[in-house]
Amino acid sequence: MAEKQKQSGFSLTEVLMAVGILSIGMMLVATMFPLGMHLTAVAAERTIASIAADQAFAKIQLYGVDPSLTSTDKFVDFNDVLPPTILIDSNEFAYPAMEQGGREQYYWSALCRKANSISSDRTVQVIVFVSRKRGTGLTYDNGASEIPVPVSVSVSPSGDELTINGDETLINPSSTIVDNATGQIYRVTDRLDNLITLDRNWQGGPSGTVWTIAPPDSGGANPAIAVFQKIIKF
Repeated sequence: MAEKQKQSGFSLTEVLMAVGILSIGMMLVATMFPLGMHLTAVAAERTIASIAADQAFAKIQLYGVDPSLTSTDKFVDFNDVLPPTILIDSNEFAYPAMEQGGREQYYWSALCRKANSISSDRTVQVIVFVSRKRGTGLTYDNGASEIPVPVSVSVSPSGDELTINGDETLINPSSTIVDNATGQIYRVTDRLDNLITLDRNWQGGPSGTVWTIAPPDSGGANPAIAVFQKIIKF
């Protein structure tokens, strides 16, 4: 009498377990794609910001700064310390320096301060902000500018926290701020109403002013990408 051939295979329970494990693995892989795309975009923007900053420093050195219009006490806008005979077209602050047909455009702005108190010294501390503008029709600084520009904000510090004495919407989480008195650069990690938390303890005085790139007048994301600092002799 012939013996029956035995057949072996996976049970329904084993199949369901395998499908469940595979599904979990696929979900974990899927969640990595948005993060990877975000990190790629951040890296690309920081590369652009570095190139734009190099271009900005070169243009600032080319156009020049009148050191007599600067002081060691505070930073002033680059446009306010240009030699009297120099007038810069607004497109010169764009990167690349051409119209983009309403697409995303990058811009730089700068602050200047005399590096030391020696009257004959023409060394200037320059801070460059690189920002993005998404779309046309956006205005900044209460309609005073069509491109992102640095604005000054009064603050009262305590440890790694600052109290904003004014419009709290000018500084958001992830904003970068610059101490007007020392030139120290800080990153904002959190904000609760008018109280912001910094990435490290405040190194300036008991009260003061900071510079930052404010969001568009209509609201939205923080436009600043990066901040660069350099000492230039004119």
